[in-house]
Amino acid sequence: MSIHIYVLPLSAYYSGDFQTISEKLSEIADKPGFLITPEGYKEPEFGLPELDTRHARESVKTWVSELKEYLRSHHGVEQDWDESGGLRYSTNTSWIDYASVYEYAQHVRSSSGEALQELMTANALLPITLRAVVEFRHPFGEDSLKIGSSSSLLSTLRWLQDILADDSRSRELRALPPNSIVTGALAEFSSTGDVLKRMIHVSSVSNNERIPIILE
Repeated sequence: MSIHIYVLPLSAYYSGDFQTISEKLSEIADKPGFLITPEGYKEPEFGLPELDTRHARESVKTWVSELKEYLRSHHGVEQDWDESGGLRYSTNTSWIDYASVYEYAQHVRSSSGEALQELMTANALLPITLRAVVEFRHPFGEDSLKIGSSSSLLSTLRWLQDILADDSRSRELRALPPNSIVTGALAEFSSTGDVLKRMIHVSSVSNNERIPIILE
């Protein structure tokens, strides 16, 4: 099981105006993939009609405006983010490796680890100052979305990276000859460090470009 990570405007994601990781992999394999719609994922069907993308975009545009007003009026958020940019960044990793990042943080400091877990399991992270993860209605469903701050994520991940760098296992990895094969617990620790670096990169892109992160 894997987690898919996107950096793109909310309006692009929820109106389906992007290519999913599954679709990209399908192109590479030259096999039919999944289609994303405002209602979620759909299996490909013969003769599937085109989505009413204009209607979806208008609905999502209204929803984004309502979200911004909610954050302003209820949480004092005056910052904005880019909903018109063309950036479409995506990556994925296994849930085990992904969860190992906040599990490591919980081992170091339980309160910080719990806060990091809440951020890393949110549905969307916005490049704004937001003290806690909040809930807001889904644009096309009854369920609510958990929304946090990619700025908070970035600062917490950088804190964790400094601690991980001083871990004895990091020193052990740095002392290995080039191209060494690492196995067992040390390999798992190495994977945690790799995912941590990747998430710092994702969070940096989000904050530098003022574009949200979507986790699925």
